Amino acid sequence: MKTLKSPPRNRAFFREHGPAHAAYGLIGLLGQLLSGLSLAYAVYALLIDQIGWTTGLTFLALLVAVFIETANRVLSRRAIRPLVVKDLFADDPTARYRHEVLSRSYLVVLLVVAALSYLLSSVGSTYYAEDRAPQPVLTNADSLDQHFKGLAEDLKAEFVADTALITPPFNQRLNAAHERFIADSLALRRERSQYQPCANAGNRWCQGKLTAYLAQIDRARARRADSVAVISGAKTAALAQVLNRRNARLEALNQERGTTLSAARTDNERLKTESATDTRFKGFIFIILTVAGQTVFYGMVYFQLQIEAGSEIDIEVLPNEFWAEPSIFAELKVTIAWRVERGLRRLIRWVFKAPGAHDTSIPYATLKGFESGLNQETPADADGHEDAREEPNTPDPCAVKGTPPSPNLADLQQRLNQYRKRLASHRQKALRQQKEKGEVSVRTERAIENNERWVRHYQDLLNTLTAASGSGNGQAHPAQPSTQKTTTDE
Repeated sequence: MKTLKSPPRNRAFFREHGPAHAAYGLIGLLGQLLSGLSLAYAVYALLIDQIGWTTGLTFLALLVAVFIETANRVLSRRAIRPLVVKDLFADDPTARYRHEVLSRSYLVVLLVVAALSYLLSSVGSTYYAEDRAPQPVLTNADSLDQHFKGLAEDLKAEFVADTALITPPFNQRLNAAHERFIADSLALRRERSQYQPCANAGNRWCQGKLTAYLAQIDRARARRADSVAVISGAKTAALAQVLNRRNARLEALNQERGTTLSAARTDNERLKTESATDTRFKGFIFIILTVAGQTVFYGMVYFQLQIEAGSEIDIEVLPNEFWAEPSIFAELKVTIAWRVERGLRRLIRWVFKAPGAHDTSIPYATLKGFESGLNQETPADADGHEDAREEPNTPDPCAVKGTPPSPNLADLQQRLNQYRKRLASHRQKALRQQKEKGEVSVRTERAIENNERWVRHYQDLLNTLTAASGSGNGQAHPAQPSTQKTTTDE
């Protein structure tokens, strides 16, 4: 169709406000473009978490954005125009009633589309701010902990090495004292053995010598005990000094470890808080920009309609030459049916070696009430469908054309298994996020909720179909659940 605008009859009004008409259109287009890009990013961010691939996903997101913004652009003029131009079709009550119904319908649908556009634009702004925010440089507390554990292990190894260095000298001194005692006692025993014969003969002096030598051996044993006590005490003192030094260093290291880890965690929390605050602020700014862009678009449409109404510009819609003709799809359908019919007739002639019914020419599809001036007439027997009308036993179709096939148990079970796998995958992702980051992202939670809803839906559908199959050959067609804006089931 062709839309024609008449010259403005109110030249003074148009001279005052008309120059801004094109500028208003450009401003509205830019505002709508800003909102549409944010909307497309929201769709992209919502789908990428579930689909996981980017080939064609950008095109799909842009297609959704173009669809919503095109609906916005078309419906805005139709819904806002009754606010500018009033009392249309005042002379025709029927036309006035239909006009009011359509105007209210335009307004309701526009409100729904506008709410969807505002919502997705806000979500897209938030996601964009989150995805483009630089990640804070956090201190790795685990690495610090491992570092301090390594230092503690080094201290323990150093203590073992010091102990190994201190112990041998003392052990050597102990062995030397013991060996000296053995040597002294052996020498005394040899000298004492010289007086043994005369002592056995009853010589008192020799017996005194034996007693004296025994006393010397006892004194040597006492000296050895004193030496062992002194050496053992010195060894114990040296080991205690090393142990105390190690314990003091370990205590200082543990205090430093606790202080450092606490400071690192505090800095990490501060950086995360600052990053989250900055991200929320940027997201809020983006939301304001996208909402303002969409609102400015509606305002520009209102201004343009006011200029057109004040300038008394009439709009005339002229249908083109194809307005009353069949659509290309109707023509294609008829042509394909004719080609199939001709092929079947040739197949019949080839199989049965007999001529089939007469061939038909290409039919011309036309809309009833809009016949062209060519006055083309189709003979009653030239459409090739008289055979079906002449056979009384032609079976009636079991369903109207376009009715979706009834679900079966195999397909439903396959879909149920598919959503169960997706649900398990998202739950595993949530566990990993909880373990690594300490929290689960909003998109993952929404994906889990959506897949849980689809699992319940297909489970109920299977139960319903199973019950219906058990009681009879009935078919169940429960309504599909509404998907959220965060995920998709494909």
